[in-house]
Amino acid sequence: MSWVHVFTVGVAHVLNVCRELKERRVSGAVLSDVEREFIEVVDSALKVVPGSEEERLVEARLRKLQDVVLERLRSNLRISAELNAYVGLIEEDPTLRASRIHLLVTATGLGRFSGEILRKVIREQLGTPCEVHVIGRWGWGPEYFDEALAQLMDTASRLITRAKEEGFNVALNLTGGFKPESSFLYVLATLYDVDLVYYIHETFRKVVTLPVLKLCLDPELAKKILCIFGTRDVVPASELPKELKARGIVRERGESESYTIRPWIKYLLKKKFVEGIKVVDDTVQIDPRNLITGYVYEVEVKGRQLMIVKRDEKTVDIYEVE
Repeated sequence: MSWVHVFTVGVAHVLNVCRELKERRVSGAVLSDVEREFIEVVDSALKVVPGSEEERLVEARLRKLQDVVLERLRSNLRISAELNAYVGLIEEDPTLRASRIHLLVTATGLGRFSGEILRKVIREQLGTPCEVHVIGRWGWGPEYFDEALAQLMDTASRLITRAKEEGFNVALNLTGGFKPESSFLYVLATLYDVDLVYYIHETFRKVVTLPVLKLCLDPELAKKILCIFGTRDVVPASELPKELKARGIVRERGESESYTIRPWIKYLLKKKFVEGIKVVDDTVQIDPRNLITGYVYEVEVKGRQLMIVKRDEKTVDIYEVE
């Protein structure tokens, strides 16, 4: 069976090279002009505001200095935590080698640069097709966390679904990047029947595979959320059960004492609870047992937008959106 691997990608391999150069400089080694400039630019990249013009300029300078990192990665792939995990995995079991690799990177100059470096090395050194996917505003700060997380899960789920439809097994390499986001991707793996999840254990420095348990959202909780919000994006605090606030399912909207569903929760509700609707050979197949009464499901069939509503346990209404 062929495999598609999806990596979360951090910037450690770039920072490792930078740190190595600084240590050489401290020990008395004479660095080249390019190496000194690389240190300067990486330090600048860590300080600039994401999405700013300054960041764009710093990223452009980084790309001109990419050979500093490429040369070291070509001589030792394991400088990259992501590749350390992947190479360790396929050394233990060559049948897990990827036919294609997808890299999920932050929307920062340093993140994009790190992803591009890995893409080149994976293609050149491993001979594996590889694509970089920049997740909008991922890495921009806590105020963008919900938005970025929803986009991360959306991108990952599309890659997983497409690979599954093409007959591939799917593996997630969660070694790189931010740990909270990796945790949510593990949850996504359990919802989307991912075949393998692995990472380099921080203490043992060995490849660890995680059990992929079959999980699902609690239908009663989902029903409660959908019944409260319905088609509304915002509800007043007076209508909201304490449970939804306590579990972090909703977030306060400004200072208006109203709440909205967190984007990644909304994403899971829309994506997972359409199991009762499948489109096969341009025909809509509906299993009402897997639908929630009163909730609107949207489906596209041959360019036609359909809305499907479960009225009761026996009746499903279908509307075509003009």
